[in-house]
Amino acid sequence: MQILGVQFNKQSGPDAVSQHKLEFTIDESQKEGLYNFCKTVKKGTELLLLIFETNVEEAEVKELVSEDPEKTKERLFKRIHAMINDIARDKKLKSKDIKDSLKEFLKTKKYLVDSTKELDLRGLSAAIYYLQTEY
Repeated sequence: MQILGVQFNKQSGPDAVSQHKLEFTIDESQKEGLYNFCKTVKKGTELLLLIFETNVEEAEVKELVSEDPEKTKERLFKRIHAMINDIARDKKLKSKDIKDSLKEFLKTKKYLVDSTKELDLRGLSAAIYYLQTEY
């Protein structure tokens, strides 16, 4: 997981293929983090972007920045369960059916073998992306 402090600049789209673009600016204080990001992430890589407005709840954001990977996993698991419950309620589906569909997706992508407890941060990100795009 990488964290960069950025400033939102603009949004454009949809373009001819119905995609939107977000543009952020990054100041000199984030130069090292930006260079590390650009070295490790190639164009076209799918990422999960978590956005926190820093001037509103600064104490909470600082806590997230220093969060260890286990706390991040716990928070993302909670997010997934909340999403499943919201989808089930809004779409009048059974939570179990959504969970089963999600599990099958994660198995086909080889993020897990048996249980969602096996998921790492990449698998959790994929699960959130799946729930957002499929439901």
